[in-house]
Amino acid sequence: MPFLSLIPIKDWIYLGAIVALLSVFGWYTVHERHIGAQHELEAVQKASAKTQAEAQAQIDELDKSYTATLAAVQEKQDEQLKTAAATAADLSSRLRNYEAHNRACPVLPGTAAPAASGVAAPDSVTEAVAGVIAAAEHDLAVIDAERQERDALTGK
Repeated sequence: MPFLSLIPIKDWIYLGAIVALLSVFGWYTVHERHIGAQHELEAVQKASAKTQAEAQAQIDELDKSYTATLAAVQEKQDEQLKTAAATAADLSSRLRNYEAHNRACPVLPGTAAPAASGVAAPDSVTEAVAGVIAAAEHDLAVIDAERQERDALTGK
């Protein structure tokens, strides 16, 4: 302590002024850094909001495109299924008419000759027609099941 009394008062004032100036400079630097950080944060938030808006716009556009494409595909599939169902129903009706006519007026009475390939032919044409009718009805049932499955998946 006795050494401090040897320092003149003028030096203490200079030392106080230097400490005060350094303190003000330090406070000003910290203050400016906070302001700069706030500006940077605002710029990042603004850019983020812009990017999110662009992404949402792109998502909405893709969603609309997907919805339109899905609707077109569903319409086309519905049309194809209706055409296939009508064709299957028509084929089934024709085969039933043929079978009814064949029973009333058989063209080839008796058993059919074995096929040339060695595979035994059916006992009658009626059995063959019945097999074709069964196959057509099975195909119609499969088409209906596929339509129901598609409707369940798409929420119709």
